[in-house]
Amino acid sequence: MAETSFKYNFLRYNQYGVLKANWPLKFCLIFLCRHMFLLLALIAMSFKGGGGREMAYLTPLLDKAFIISDLPALAVFFVIGARRPEAKDLYRWIWRNGRSIIYASVALYLGIVTLRNGLVLSNYAAVEWVMIAGNAVVAFYAWRSEFIRDLFHEFPPPPEEKEKAGPES
Repeated sequence: MAETSFKYNFLRYNQYGVLKANWPLKFCLIFLCRHMFLLLALIAMSFKGGGGREMAYLTPLLDKAFIISDLPALAVFFVIGARRPEAKDLYRWIWRNGRSIIYASVALYLGIVTLRNGLVLSNYAAVEWVMIAGNAVVAFYAWRSEFIRDLFHEFPPPPEEKEKAGPES
């Protein structure tokens, strides 16, 4: 019986033999998409009956300009669920460039914050500093994590490649 050697614990791999996205990556992507999720929550609350006082408190938290910075991370988050052998080439490209796309999302956010507040550090509120720090943590994790580096290098091969790679008789 042939043994397949894995770099990581075998439970970290899916049925296609590629690494599964771990929870820290999913949490990082949710953090990067927070403006989009807040927008969806506000829309859902307005359908429920106007939202009342909660809407008045939550609406100022949503700055629609920051949704632009959510889109690259949202694409990576979507492709997590689309990693199958029959996936489109676009999904493969997004996954191969996932780390760079995460960096782009962080850079867009920092660029928008800088355009809004300027380079004077005293213009930044404490909440903005926390969000900047959160983005820095996400970028650092994507940069330093060997698992993330390996994860974005793996995508299930297309069905025709799988048949070619199989044992020949």
